[in-house]
Amino acid sequence: MDVKKKNWSFVKVLLRDALLCASFIYFVLLGIQLLPFNSNWFQPASNAFKDFDWSDIYYSQIKNVAGENIQDQQIVVVNIGDADRETIANTLLKIKEYAPAVLGLDIIFNTDKDSATDKLLDSAIQCFGKQIVVACYADSTLGNNIYSIQPHAIPKLGDDDNLGYVNFIGDENQTIRSYYKIQNFRERKISSFAFNNFIKFKNSEKSNVYKELNTSVESIIPYEAYSEHYTTLSTQEILNASVDLNLLKGKIVLIGFCGSENGMTVIDDKHFTPLNENYAGKSLPDMYGIYIHANIISGYLNNFKIQAPSRILQIIACILFIALFLLLYLYSESQEHVWQNVVEILLQLFFGLIILILAIYFFSSFGIKWNIGEMIAAIALAEPLVGFYRIIIHYLSKVYSFKSIFIDEE
Repeated sequence: MDVKKKNWSFVKVLLRDALLCASFIYFVLLGIQLLPFNSNWFQPASNAFKDFDWSDIYYSQIKNVAGENIQDQQIVVVNIGDADRETIANTLLKIKEYAPAVLGLDIIFNTDKDSATDKLLDSAIQCFGKQIVVACYADSTLGNNIYSIQPHAIPKLGDDDNLGYVNFIGDENQTIRSYYKIQNFRERKISSFAFNNFIKFKNSEKSNVYKELNTSVESIIPYEAYSEHYTTLSTQEILNASVDLNLLKGKIVLIGFCGSENGMTVIDDKHFTPLNENYAGKSLPDMYGIYIHANIISGYLNNFKIQAPSRILQIIACILFIALFLLLYLYSESQEHVWQNVVEILLQLFFGLIILILAIYFFSSFGIKWNIGEMIAAIALAEPLVGFYRIIIHYLSKVYSFKSIFIDEE
């Protein structure tokens, strides 16, 4: 009976130590993140990992991006290539003849040129009425707030309902993983280019209700297809009717630049995405912006979205998972056996792998993306941080009377 009591007492102390140590480790890591720390010593490592995300491994190495639901969807892309304004205007007029549900114009005409051509282009854009979304670029933003928008020479549209900002979240050379569905601009709400196309495709007369219900929060892009999975036509194919243009009827038609007609690689408006096969040390961007918008719209049409759990839930889950790891890790520490270091390293590798497997499972099955960076860091830095915890426990034990597996050892 005494042995059983002693064992149960040890288990209770071990559980408490695991929870306390997990909380200690989490808040130490959180404090390190908040420090304005900048050192040239760590600059190479920082540059190597600052744009890395575990989901890149999933997209590039595990997920079969077959675009199986794309071909049957209602999206057609038109590449303007090297077309001039007159060609673009005539292409728009030709597209109008085949009654698309909505036209997404991912081209910004910010200067005037030839007056006759500009008038033709403006007229071609205006003929779509409410069933057009004109791209605008927010060149000054802070979070989900827009402070200035790049001016438009053409078209002369004053209705926010016809605008859609094309910005993504991330710097020019960073991987594009998210965007804002709605952004605030001078007490107005401006929809993203993709979201506004979706609203108009649904022919909703309550677009303002959509905007109110979808607050200005960061949304993760659900990449479901490569560029080649979308039906893409050139301006010449449309003007010459060399393909059956009836495929445009009732569709979302996105028109913009997605490659030069001479076959040369052009990286203007081309971005890094998680679909890039080289998820580490990327050399060239892999997807034009218009196809990223198409992926976002495809997510809406499939009613598929990726969400991150609330911050509170992530903190609780992180601490509990670290505590589970520490139960075994601290038990190994308390036994001081010959294989202690080997066992602890194996525990770190095992739990690191389990975290990644669980994260990929939740991401692929439920569209839930966990931030596992803190868990991985806690496991990787377990040895020094447990050492700090041990020092603190010894110090506090002199002031407060409580048990710990580290105190009982002495």
